[in-house]
Amino acid sequence: SMYGMTEKAVRFVEGILADEGIKVNIHKVPEESWGPILASVLSSKGVILAMPTYEFKMYPPVAAVLEELGKKKFINRKAFRFGSYAWSGGAEKELHEIVTKHRMNWDMLESVEFMGAPTNEDFQLIEERVRQLVANVRA
Repeated sequence: SMYGMTEKAVRFVEGILADEGIKVNIHKVPEESWGPILASVLSSKGVILAMPTYEFKMYPPVAAVLEELGKKKFINRKAFRFGSYAWSGGAEKELHEIVTKHRMNWDMLESVEFMGAPTNEDFQLIEERVRQLVANVRA
């Protein structure tokens, strides 16, 4: 989260996952090295990507991690993405390009993008998607 807007939604999601009894591994990119991130994704059925749009694309360090996941064939994950933007979105398009290019076969729920800070409506959509992801992982 470059300016803290996406992080507000991350804190909200943490509460939902705790309520669902889901073990969570949170990684801050680029502060954290890739090893723990790769290990978490390797051992997880579900992945939540919280990333803002930066210059019409994904936040570059997150794009680099996703490229690495693709190169290492981290396939068949259930996933959901949310994040903020300032002027325009664009992260979503790049995410799908990476997932497609590396044939990751991630089952992606519809993303939630919000301008600036998330609104109550955004939080509601995020909660719906997170609970759907939990149900999909448990199925």
